[in-house]
Amino acid sequence: MKKVVLFILVMFLTGCITNECLLRQSVEHYHADGGAYLVYDIKRNKMTYIQSVNFNLQQKYQPNFSLIGLKGKMTPEQLLREYVGIVKNNSDLLTVLRQNVISGEAKKAQVNGVEVFGMTTTTNKKQTKEVITTFLGHFIKGENTYAILILLDNPKPIKETYGFSSAGWNVVNIARDLITELTSPK
Repeated sequence: MKKVVLFILVMFLTGCITNECLLRQSVEHYHADGGAYLVYDIKRNKMTYIQSVNFNLQQKYQPNFSLIGLKGKMTPEQLLREYVGIVKNNSDLLTVLRQNVISGEAKKAQVNGVEVFGMTTTTNKKQTKEVITTFLGHFIKGENTYAILILLDNPKPIKETYGFSSAGWNVVNIARDLITELTSPK
């Protein structure tokens, strides 16, 4: 019993509780300046989880998701809500997004037993060599459908990514881990 209480106390003191811990560890692992993820319950039409580490969620940025008609600067929440509106009734787009997870840039986001759809983009910050990497998509497990947006602010190349810092090398791994965490039996 004392070990359980001590573990919970350590988790509380470090602020490392499930999904929050995942983001913090990911930001550290990829030596990013910050990061965020948002989870939107499509069936209930509400944001269910928002987490940020050293990233201002009110900051607008302009990821290149022109494939699905998303253009212009938006906050992460605006981007996720726009995505949900676009994919709800677009079976052709769903096919493309699913195929991207099966065999494209987002293939590392696959989770056994979960139907994952998504795409990635690496956006250069204005007049710098810094980037914001983003995974935007959704997943279906049973009766549940959630849209997710994951971003890292200026991740650095690391040995594990063979010196790359683009979205296909970092945020897709976080997407996989987050989806696994959200769909695992509690």
